Amino acid sequence: ETAFVDDAVRGGATYHYRVEGADGEDTAVVGYASAVTYPRPDAPPAAAIASAAGSPPAGRANVAIIPAPTPLPPDALLLGLMSDASYTDAFDTLYVVGEVRNDSNLDVGDIHVTVSFYDAAGTFIGETTGRTMLKTLSPGERSPFLLRLARPVGMSNYSIKAVGRPVPSYLRPQIVLVESRAFEDEAGFYHVAGTVKNTGSVSVPRVRVVVTLYGRDGGVVNVGFDDLSPVPLHPGELAPFDVTFTYFPKILRHAIAITGE
Repeated sequence: ETAFVDDAVRGGATYHYRVEGADGEDTAVVGYASAVTYPRPDAPPAAAIASAAGSPPAGRANVAIIPAPTPLPPDALLLGLMSDASYTDAFDTLYVVGEVRNDSNLDVGDIHVTVSFYDAAGTFIGETTGRTMLKTLSPGERSPFLLRLARPVGMSNYSIKAVGRPVPSYLRPQIVLVESRAFEDEAGFYHVAGTVKNTGSVSVPRVRVVVTLYGRDGGVVNVGFDDLSPVPLHPGELAPFDVTFTYFPKILRHAIAITGE
């Protein structure tokens, strides 16, 4: 294991390092690190900057290496993040929801949404990756996303990046919304329910209705979906849906998207 001890530092200060590796005559960044020094050996640890176990002596900094970000593929396209939100349920499960937009002039698919987590000092502590609800986005089209995971220990904030790749245009299944309604039931759950219809000429093996809830500021507050039955949905057939939410703070409106494949 490679280690580095910096003796030329002052106590009670924060230092940032860039780690490079040699490959023949070339060098490349392989990681970044942050470290804090303390005025005296018995000083309490500074909040949330990770270092080796125990407090380092004054004037020395133990450095924890953070891997450098993986370069994007040459054909990767960054999607615009329109809004996001997060909440934690009673089981300490973290939900990160939001909406991205295809700002390119190409159809984009193979979309990955990556959420990176940081502690109170801004130190990277982990990440998770998921997919957008809509698999392919036309130019200007939006898609919500929903990522669910155990809340990372020490998490203070996070960042979001959505990346896709150009894909060929294709003819989407002709599933249309017939009617919908929104209501809160006696148990306190919020529902967006309704009916869809296959107006096309081919059967659709899988149909999903995605509902995005927006708050008073226009941002996403929650995302839900319902995979419909019967399947396949044959031409002319109707199918009901009911997307249920337990978390719906101060919602102003909702949007419904239908996907089929």
